[in-house]
Amino acid sequence: MEINVKDYGALGNGIDYTKEIQKALNEGGNIYIPKGEYLISSPLVIYKNTHIRMDEDTILQRSGTVTINQQATSPELYTSGPYAIFTNGEKTDVYYDYNGNGNISISGGVIDCNGENEDTPSNGICFAHAKNIHISNITIKNVRSGHHIEINSCSLVTIENCKFHNHHNIIVDSNKRSHSEAIQIDLAKNIQVFPLFGGWDDRPCTFVKVRECYFAETGDGVGSHACTVNSQHQSIQIEDNFFYNIKYSAIKPFNWTRCNFDKNIVLNTVNGSAIEAENLYDSIISNCILKGISGNGVKLINSNNIEVLGGEIKECKSAGVSVNTESGRIANTSGSNVKLSNISIHNGSTIGINVASNNTMVMGCSVYNNGSHGLYVHDCVNSIIQGCTIKENASYGITSTVNSVSTIIKNCIFLNNGGTDVLIGGSSAGYAQKNYVSVNTFCDKKTSGYNIWVQSVSKNNVIVNNDMCMGNLTTKKKIASSSTYVSGNIEK
Repeated sequence: MEINVKDYGALGNGIDYTKEIQKALNEGGNIYIPKGEYLISSPLVIYKNTHIRMDEDTILQRSGTVTINQQATSPELYTSGPYAIFTNGEKTDVYYDYNGNGNISISGGVIDCNGENEDTPSNGICFAHAKNIHISNITIKNVRSGHHIEINSCSLVTIENCKFHNHHNIIVDSNKRSHSEAIQIDLAKNIQVFPLFGGWDDRPCTFVKVRECYFAETGDGVGSHACTVNSQHQSIQIEDNFFYNIKYSAIKPFNWTRCNFDKNIVLNTVNGSAIEAENLYDSIISNCILKGISGNGVKLINSNNIEVLGGEIKECKSAGVSVNTESGRIANTSGSNVKLSNISIHNGSTIGINVASNNTMVMGCSVYNNGSHGLYVHDCVNSIIQGCTIKENASYGITSTVNSVSTIIKNCIFLNNGGTDVLIGGSSAGYAQKNYVSVNTFCDKKTSGYNIWVQSVSKNNVIVNNDMCMGNLTTKKKIASSSTYVSGNIEK
């Protein structure tokens, strides 16, 4: 049996039907909201075992101003007005773990948060402490300084075939929030993080899927901006999504583990990296296409056991891929064990790949036509660059410098880079072995430098069995460090 909200007086003719729709939702079960426009002036509460179906031309539009009292200590006093269109708890409810109202689905229709006309924060769907959530085929738009969907301390969530976008005139961060994710993966940390109902137990999200969705003109696409150190979100899958003209980052995990980001397309970011991960663990980024990015294509900060496989990264204003250990939001953490393989990184404004994290492997990548170095390795130990093609970059092919120790460069092809192809400067205990280094006689990129150059500040490096083709260079290699072992190189 399906309950039609019209039977409860919600006629869909453009006036406030919050009370009428809520009466239908109170019955639970299968709820149908037919074609029409319904104004919503306070959050609609969905109870367990409820499945909402909306016509594709159904519009639920926020109506009214949201007020927030940040000094309040209870949900009853913290917010008033349409803070969200849908939520899954009353202000007096207190849930823990994943024991709140769950087994909920919402399909179809449009949620219009009306951010063009209302200048206070708004959200589309805010759920917490739930299990078995399915959201599909819905459009959520015009969100101001909030989230299209917030998934907070939930498990077994699927969001698919949805559209999330904002009108270009909406100021996403009117309250100077640096990140307003379209889909936020969050935890019930305190009333400021999730103010709609209690309780607050730092429970992470687990087993969340976001797939085949469209994002445009939002703050961040999918991500987190807060965490509890020992409570990592787990098993988040983000796959086959399209992100366009995102204001910050398309995918921005923070303190996540065992995740998979596959076959996502990001075209244009206004002020951020396509994928920016901080404290990401045991995860795979695969087969993504990232183009026209204002920051990095992929930026990994203090992340461990990460694989970035396949795909294409092009036209980035910062490094195509940057692997960093730095002072981050979680103290005393560092990055290690990152593998980059079979990625095409090209036509960026600066560096192709920046490596500043221990135990990084770069294998089988094609790095070409970037505005600075092909690869820049520094401030790390045990880097391996193997089987890559590094060509036609404006500056050096690869630079291993500044406190880099034990960098292995092996079986790579270097062709027509603007400066020295392999520069070892300020690094120690590294190897350059069995590389093919060539310069076309007619190449207009190569204006100076050498095939291989080991600077005097470098210590105990090994240069063996490399094949160096001069082109128009008069000197193929320059070994300025007396501690360098050189043997078996072919110069022609």
